[in-house]
Amino acid sequence: MADYAAMAIEGSRISVVVFSKNYASSRWCLDELVKIIECRQKIHQVVLPIFYDTDPSEVRKQTGSYAKAFDEHEEHFKEEMEKVNRWREALAQAGNLSGWGLNNEANGYEAELIKTVVNDVACKLGNKTLHVAKHPVGISCRVQGVISLLRGARNNVGIVGIHGIAGIGKTTIAKAVFNNLYSRFEGSSFLSDVKEISDKPNGLVELQERLLHDILKPNIWKISNVYEGMNLIEERFHRKNVLVVLDDVDKREQVEALMGERCWFGDGSKIIVVTKNKHLLTEMEVDGMYHAKELDRDQSLQLFSLHAFRETRPAKDYEELSKKVVDYCEGLPLALKILGSHLSTRDKAGWEIDIAHWRNIPHDDIQAKLRVSFDALDGDSSEIFLDIACFFVGQDKDYVADIVGARYACHPEVAFRALIGRSLIAIDTKNQNRLRMHDIVRKMGREIIRQRSRNHPENCSRIVLPKDAYTVLSKEMGSFSTKSFTKMRRLQLLQITGAHLEGSYSLLPRELIWLCWHGCPLKSLPSDFHIGELVILDMQGSKVQKLWKGTKSLVLLNLKGCNSLKSLPESMGSLKSLQTLKVDKCENLLSISELPTSRLLLSIDGCTSIERVSAPHCLSARGCRNLIEIQGNGWFFVYLDDCNNLSENSKMSLIQAANLSGWGLNNEANGYEAELIKRVVNDVACKLGNKTLHVAKHPVGISSKVRGVISLLKGARNNVGIVGIYGIAGIGKTTIAKAVFNNLYFEFEGNSFLSGVKEISDKPNGLVELQERLLHDILKPNVWKISNVYEGMNLIKERLHRKNVLVVLDDVDKREQVEALMGERCWFGDGSKIIIVTKNKHLLTEVEVDGMYHARGLDRNWSLQLFSLHAFRETRPEKDYEELSEKVVDYCKGLPLALEVLGSHLSIRDKAGWKIDIAHWQNIPYDDIQAKLRVSFDALDVDSSEIFLDIACFFVGKDKDYVADIVGARYGCHPEVAFRALIGRSLIAIDTKNRNSLWMHDIVRKMGREIIRQRSRNHPGNCSRIVLPKDAYTVLSKEMGTDAVEGLALDVQGSFSTKSFTKMRRLQLIQITGAHLAGSYSLLPRDLIWLCWPECPLKSLPSDFHIGELVILVMQGSKVRKLWKGTKSNGAKLFPMSVKVSFDRNSTKHSWIKRVPLIELEELLQGVEELELNVERLESSLIRELPKLKIIMLKNHRKIFCYR
Repeated sequence: MADYAAMAIEGSRISVVVFSKNYASSRWCLDELVKIIECRQKIHQVVLPIFYDTDPSEVRKQTGSYAKAFDEHEEHFKEEMEKVNRWREALAQAGNLSGWGLNNEANGYEAELIKTVVNDVACKLGNKTLHVAKHPVGISCRVQGVISLLRGARNNVGIVGIHGIAGIGKTTIAKAVFNNLYSRFEGSSFLSDVKEISDKPNGLVELQERLLHDILKPNIWKISNVYEGMNLIEERFHRKNVLVVLDDVDKREQVEALMGERCWFGDGSKIIVVTKNKHLLTEMEVDGMYHAKELDRDQSLQLFSLHAFRETRPAKDYEELSKKVVDYCEGLPLALKILGSHLSTRDKAGWEIDIAHWRNIPHDDIQAKLRVSFDALDGDSSEIFLDIACFFVGQDKDYVADIVGARYACHPEVAFRALIGRSLIAIDTKNQNRLRMHDIVRKMGREIIRQRSRNHPENCSRIVLPKDAYTVLSKEMGSFSTKSFTKMRRLQLLQITGAHLEGSYSLLPRELIWLCWHGCPLKSLPSDFHIGELVILDMQGSKVQKLWKGTKSLVLLNLKGCNSLKSLPESMGSLKSLQTLKVDKCENLLSISELPTSRLLLSIDGCTSIERVSAPHCLSARGCRNLIEIQGNGWFFVYLDDCNNLSENSKMSLIQAANLSGWGLNNEANGYEAELIKRVVNDVACKLGNKTLHVAKHPVGISSKVRGVISLLKGARNNVGIVGIYGIAGIGKTTIAKAVFNNLYFEFEGNSFLSGVKEISDKPNGLVELQERLLHDILKPNVWKISNVYEGMNLIKERLHRKNVLVVLDDVDKREQVEALMGERCWFGDGSKIIIVTKNKHLLTEVEVDGMYHARGLDRNWSLQLFSLHAFRETRPEKDYEELSEKVVDYCKGLPLALEVLGSHLSIRDKAGWKIDIAHWQNIPYDDIQAKLRVSFDALDVDSSEIFLDIACFFVGKDKDYVADIVGARYGCHPEVAFRALIGRSLIAIDTKNRNSLWMHDIVRKMGREIIRQRSRNHPGNCSRIVLPKDAYTVLSKEMGTDAVEGLALDVQGSFSTKSFTKMRRLQLIQITGAHLAGSYSLLPRDLIWLCWPECPLKSLPSDFHIGELVILVMQGSKVRKLWKGTKSNGAKLFPMSVKVSFDRNSTKHSWIKRVPLIELEELLQGVEELELNVERLESSLIRELPKLKIIMLKNHRKIFCYR
């Protein structure tokens, strides 16, 4: 083939190949075809075949005239058979491509076929090039960055995200990338404004139609719903090599509707997702993320100048003003374009006026664009953003986190992640983790506050501008009266620089969290200044000479540069929450004796007079020339420069030998050197292999549990041993599994610890990802690419069936996960061990494991130790906190998760805070614990979840059969099925040692009650079950009950009207303790199933009390002397279920008589003179039970009537 022909093919975007009957006889045509197929593979050239008077199968399989032609070629090219094979391969590939056939497409009409081909090629060659930007400054390197990520994508379908702040140029970059690449694909689509269009009615369908039209035109697509569109996209594109850009995406559902899974698109396809939200890209698991960043200063000046002067440099007279605007814009292309265009029509005076104005208020067009990211935040995150914009830009992240934690209910890290994800803030890791915010974004935040109370600064939530602060506070000769603060009762953040406050400090708000008063003129804080809630006090450069007695909530105290300060008060030791104390450059400070906590960071840099200091957790003492002694024992970090006068004792105390664990010849190897060497080599090899997993910060009580699991593994009788670890969430199942893995992995040829199986398998293609991880862990360094689960199952079996391996599957919740990762024992070599970690015991039964290890709570001593390590960094509680610690330990009931979370939480709280929190947790569990435990609840079916809530509210400690009767009547399902589901997920247990009573961990019980509360927060009358006495009192006393109420526990002394129950028509469960109900009992609900009324003050149940559906009546210790009368006519209605009768008060044996109500008579019949039971519907086979009933009752009671 001639060179010019090869160059022409390489330079083409589309090659159209016409296959006729005689095509294969031409060596020239075949050489061209080889080149065309090569270009398709290397540069993604589009190849379109026309089958003219021949069939694709003839081309593909070389039959008919093509077979005859190749007989001749093979005869002629005996010495060049490799060339012949290349021709065959090229024909085979071309025959598989979609194209046109003369008969199929045009019914044999050549003119019609030519028209179809021309239209299709014209569409594909159509001018797809997008307008990028009027002045695309600095775009090239950004485009190359994105293309590099696309090329580096390891998946067959590469997905790359572009993220960054609004106005940074994400769409511009995406357009330029699209223009560079689209011609290399069979089809392409740039879907702009995804967010805006998807918010319209049927918007996602419109986008799906656009996508299909862009790639498959000229068809007009009409889709009825999103799901039909998803199916169409997958069906029509799964073999097409396409380029798709989704621009301005803000929700996962948009991505799922337009590119749900990689398998929707053909191999080699590339997808680009443009978004302001980085977290969305993380959720999607893209192959790479490109962070669109600001232009550098030269590029910024060039872009601004092109819009302001139509030149690449500013006009000479405007150079300084232009640089001011560029500095203000901080590389944001949107701002550079808008302000450049705006100023292009202004004179010099206008420039100066506008630049001064923009210092406080951003240009409207810029703010409108940036505000989109702010509006997408939740309530707390948006308020935290405004706090940072007003006060905390440039502050240390942890410093701000302490304020956020005290001021809002959310976790600071969660809020920071949300703000970082939307590019509203950044963490400057090169500058002490300070919070960074683009200056225009900061001004936008302040302008949002200003616009909420335009022209009324006193109504603003945050006052920042000096003129506004001056207006709001009374002004008089540079000082301000404390009276100005009397109406600011919600003020929590106060920053004062250089000002003086006159008057009583008791008038200042009592809820201050942050006080930053640099250059404070006071010598001490006034005694009437209420700072009990203060978390951060920053008084750098102030004239303070002595401190106050302290505030127990204080976390950070900064007294840097307070040269009048000579000593710190002894009461500093009582500041249990204090974590950071900075007294740098306090040149007259002589000593620091008692320090509050072992966790303290103390900075005394430049304290030239200080001679002695107590050793904190971390000490910075640079330039302390007169420092003689560091007092204290134990470990601490210390930074010392120019501290030449330290005593020898202090120097020696800084050099401590670690008590390291190692090997002893006699202890480890019974005196055998060879055995010791083997142990050392194995241990070092393991450590170098770096397979060891982090088990826990404080692995308390783990050893016996590890031995228990290993014992089960060793006792497995099968060649491949499978053991399960199960238990409630937070009980430490994963911790045990990690410790077992660390103990055993080096004994096997290969090993894998697959964590988060449930979470990963729930993702698209998640099981395949887990299979790839399993194969990589054991057979690395191969990178495994599996197309589907079944291929993965075959690969695991094929590659591992002779290998002796250790595999842990952590957090398994479905049988299909086990089947995909370890379908049968024969998949693994003899001696292999598999550990399955799950919350669901029934799953292990289905898998037929060799043994099950039930992870249980820690005993009381281990619990106290684990809690103390997290709360005090010691194995025992501090003396003043012993009683409170024991309360927390009792509350946690051995649950490691709770002990760790609550210990860590309380470690920074003072004693008052401990008491508040402990009281709070009596009703509402800690959020982090509840989130973990709730996973098991969310996995239940509807009936089981409702039965769990019933038990959590009313039936913990009750006999299983007792509760079964209620469950059966209330839900219609078989109680045993529900109980098994709850037991399987460790949400309840049956206490066989205590009359088969139902047991539930107290924190799980509180979680159940909190789930109910959260469904109707602040509206107890709408709760399905009312348990708390104050809620019950509120609902009944204010008649707030609704149709939503199904259960009520009234544990309140006093009298309530029966009218309060009129709206509770669905109420089936009532528990009353000590209360009295006044009024007509006909107003009580008619569907009651369970009435538990110990110490009932009534002498008999009123005749108008409708209890026809009652299954269980409990009236222990009541004053009842006579029960209701049952008659033959209404007996069936009154007594539909069963009666449970104790033979005597101390007996545990019961007699069951069917079809009469269950009445607990042990204490109920005390003092009863007359008892009437209707047994008209009593089964004849059980009549013989009745004499026993008569005999026992006649011993204690005067009259008993039994109707038949």
